[in-house]
Amino acid sequence: MEHKGTKHLETEHLILRRFTLEDAEAMYENWAHDDEVTKFLS
Repeated sequence: MEHKGTKHLETEHLILRRFTLEDAEAMYENWAHDDEVTKFLS
């Protein structure tokens, strides 16, 4: 399988895109500080 990188996908209700440095604070506040959420991340 060939990795194609992160693709930008946008619908009426959702935007999927790569994380940017500007996302760091919101990411931390929303889920990255939660040990239960991140316990399986490497």
